[in-house]
Amino acid sequence: MNKNKLTNEKGFTLIELLVVISVIALLISIIMPALSEARKMAQKTTCGSNLRQWGIALSSYSNDFDYKIPTTYQTSYKRRHPAITAGSLNGPGTTPVPGGHVGEFTIPVMNPYLPFNKEDGEYNNVWKCPAQKSVTKLWDTSWNGDGWLHMCYSYFAGISKWDQRMMTVSEPSDITDMRLSGKKIIMADALYRWQAEGTWWVNHGESGSYVHNPKYGIKVLRGPPEIQGQNRLYGDGRVEWNKGSQYDPKAMEEISPDTSHVIVGGRVGSAVFY
Repeated sequence: MNKNKLTNEKGFTLIELLVVISVIALLISIIMPALSEARKMAQKTTCGSNLRQWGIALSSYSNDFDYKIPTTYQTSYKRRHPAITAGSLNGPGTTPVPGGHVGEFTIPVMNPYLPFNKEDGEYNNVWKCPAQKSVTKLWDTSWNGDGWLHMCYSYFAGISKWDQRMMTVSEPSDITDMRLSGKKIIMADALYRWQAEGTWWVNHGESGSYVHNPKYGIKVLRGPPEIQGQNRLYGDGRVEWNKGSQYDPKAMEEISPDTSHVIVGGRVGSAVFY
């Protein structure tokens, strides 16, 4: 064995190791934001795909029921309104849960089109937006039993049946009434301000998702939201992405008279945006 050859071989110096580590750190700092954006894009796309599945389900329901579509009704206030926590177990032939959503837009009614089995925990993934990572409690059992499901989407049909004394809609012509229309919105990503606490439910925020109540999840937002965007489902089944730049978070926070694309509940002042 040549001892001189072994003696002449060199390992990395400390400076060389530090340079390599710095290069790796630089590459990670470049790659990680790109991966984060790619993940957000994938979640946004999947969430939009979920809404398309809802569009197919609602179209099938419409075909089965003489072109009518489901509506919502909340028994506590005796009024119809857009559902933020829809998916009640109430339905035809069941005993209504006080304060829960009854009427037609319920799990028993939609189950033939989008299967959901609470007993064994099996449900179609379209009930939950994949971008909404903050929800830790799918079922709300804290108020009036388990009649509430946090499904991450708002549902707007039946505007002509909403109690106009209780609801203020900034652009009523945008919203679906009793039949599907390609020019009108029927569902959207939940974007909601809870007046009681001034907190927000956001699926697609610049810093992730939020829930409006700590009972339901791990991230609660107070103050104007940084909105990445919102998926909107129209009556013809198409889904459009509305960019965050189209929203005015400060006006939304204050629910000022200039705020557009908002539905405000008159009694409690909570607002659903689209």
